[in-house]
Amino acid sequence: MKRTLHFLTTGAVWLWACAALAQDVRVTGVVTDKSDGQPLIGVSVIVSGSTKGAVTDYEGKYAVTVSPGEKQLRFSYTGYAT
Repeated sequence: MKRTLHFLTTGAVWLWACAALAQDVRVTGVVTDKSDGQPLIGVSVIVSGSTKGAVTDYEGKYAVTVSPGEKQLRFSYTGYAT
């Protein structure tokens, strides 16, 4: 009985750790103009290689959820380099 309980406990902890490591992460930030520091409204923030993304609000803020393995965000705005 003790051995079975120990095995089940160890298995449950291992499964919980794997699930915790596989969690999505919320990335937030503010996009501003380099020359004057003003927030940029309507900048597209896309997770590279996916269809996930966001658009900056009136304060230049954005929030996008990324999964493990997704490592790059692309920012695009009319009149600016990507």
